[in-house]
Amino acid sequence: MRRWRAAAAVIAAVALIAVLPLVRGFLPMPRKQRAEERPFGGVVTVWVAATWRPGAGGFTAWVSRQARAFEKENRGVWVDVRAIEPQAAALALADPDAQLPNVLLWGSGLLSSPEGALLPLEGGGGVRPELQGTGAWSGQCYALPIAQGGHALVVNREMAAAANLPSGAGAEALFSARYAAPAGKGARAGYALHAPSTPYASGLPAALSMGASASSLPPDFHRLSWTDAFAEFALDRRAAVFSGTAYEAQRIGVLRARGGAFEYEVLVPPQSGDLLLMGSVCLPGRAAGEGASREAGERAASLSGFFLGRLLCPEAQAALREVGAFAAAEAPALYGAENAPFAGMERGLAGVSPQNVFASAQRSLALYKAVSGASSASQAAERVRADFPY
Repeated sequence: MRRWRAAAAVIAAVALIAVLPLVRGFLPMPRKQRAEERPFGGVVTVWVAATWRPGAGGFTAWVSRQARAFEKENRGVWVDVRAIEPQAAALALADPDAQLPNVLLWGSGLLSSPEGALLPLEGGGGVRPELQGTGAWSGQCYALPIAQGGHALVVNREMAAAANLPSGAGAEALFSARYAAPAGKGARAGYALHAPSTPYASGLPAALSMGASASSLPPDFHRLSWTDAFAEFALDRRAAVFSGTAYEAQRIGVLRARGGAFEYEVLVPPQSGDLLLMGSVCLPGRAAGEGASREAGERAASLSGFFLGRLLCPEAQAALREVGAFAAAEAPALYGAENAPFAGMERGLAGVSPQNVFASAQRSLALYKAVSGASSASQAAERVRADFPY
């Protein structure tokens, strides 16, 4: 088996060397390329391994719509889009014998290294300046940001007002205030904060960066699930602040529109922009499958680059509004006064430089291990503060 894997590694390396001259420079690809530049015929397989949820809908539906448009624009091209659980994608990426898709769309925290799985890319694809470099490894780009999300603090204005906190109060004031729960409901803590349920994403770093402290955490914080934390905030109203993402902000808005929620506001923390959906092209040797020719691998890699360019075009980026995400490419604002919370988050994300996604993945895994192995909430928080100061 070791000899076979070593041989497979050599074959993959040879395939990479062969295809690199072709893929260099195929990003960014103009939205309307000349007819002779368009790809003709071929299949592109796409995995969507999202580790976080956008505000509404889902990334797979958005990618599928872009795939259908790409097929119409390019004769004989077929794009197969499939959603895959992050855990399953991580196992496939780590197994050198597993076949990968041509294009991998993956969320923050999934990959701590591109080695053995991804092709290096060139060109920025029109990506916003503050997001450039997020997919770099050893001086080369292996992933382009396709969409952005944001951590958020959702505040119950009724409970905050009762604690004499005005609208727009700073995070430190929100976290240190003493809140009174509604009559008949025991107060838990000032805010609902859940432990990271996966190694991929958590609101914990954002909350700690804004002033959350071990002394005011719920006693079972390190075992509190996302579902329980959100229910305590949105349904039971036993907490005044919820540390989450745009997804929770959207759900609160829906509840309020149906008459089942309260006055609320959304604040964007300093480390809000670390939620990214990245786009990568997988090594031809791992994506083409057994028996595939070198030419087939090269064509698939080229088509994959064209498709990534399609996801970053103005039309596709504008359509991110349909799923409650934010543009990764330079584009006009997606949200206005009709969606004030998201407009505020969009302004807050502008100019914020997220962490490199590979370094962030290593950090997220260590964070997950530190919290999940703690015996108490205070121990979990102290471990995080000691190892991951903000």
